[in-house]
Amino acid sequence: MAEQGGYAVGDRVLVKPERQGQILAVIDGGSGKTKHFALGTWYGIRLVEKKGDSNGQYKKQGDFFFKCPQNFGVFVQAKLIVKKLADETFDFTSETKELEAAKAQDEEKYEQNKTKIRALKTAFKDLDKDGSLSLEEKEFVPLAVNNLGCDNDEARKLFRTIDVSNNGSVSFAEFDGWLSEGGGIDKLLRYGDMKKAFREADKDGNLSLDLAEFVKMAETAMKLEKVEGEKLFKKIDANENGSVSFQEFEAYCDEL
Repeated sequence: MAEQGGYAVGDRVLVKPERQGQILAVIDGGSGKTKHFALGTWYGIRLVEKKGDSNGQYKKQGDFFFKCPQNFGVFVQAKLIVKKLADETFDFTSETKELEAAKAQDEEKYEQNKTKIRALKTAFKDLDKDGSLSLEEKEFVPLAVNNLGCDNDEARKLFRTIDVSNNGSVSFAEFDGWLSEGGGIDKLLRYGDMKKAFREADKDGNLSLDLAEFVKMAETAMKLEKVEGEKLFKKIDANENGSVSFQEFEAYCDEL
């Protein structure tokens, strides 16, 4: 554990004026990667309240010394630290790893969406048999059903949304513009699989799931624990009849 001037990484401290926080970095300022700091020992502190000016990077320059939400971090020298807080138990030592893990997940999702978008553009061109760079509704519907998890009605509705010129066909430019702007694609990609999982869990084909069926589906398709699945079932079962209809589940997906 790095320690200088009587304070160490992990110490909970009181910082002027009346700010509580935890030391997450001890920095020897003035050279190399710490050239942005004045000479001397500096402490990177994650504050309990939003009373700082940093997210773990010093004055938005150079490396991150730790990571935290914006304005919850501060860098000070010992003269601004009043004392250690021996009786406090807050702990931010794992926050940097958690934020980095969340960022990595977001980046992975972004790359997956980019791959999916490239595949959609390829599918569009494959369906454009006459090379006109446009698709009629009957051509577009299979693309949306097979690649976006839509049913036929959703695909037709999506066709009308993308056909901004209202000429009865979706041009590649319109399709590309919709993809580039987001256009609800994140929602379609995310919940297409969920709707498919609902249909697969509906063994008797009555377009509804009882509690046991729903919890099993939620565990598999939504990665929810049993208790979370049960709570979600009660939330979606709007008419409180002990089952979740496909219409109720679809409405829940559309609101997210």
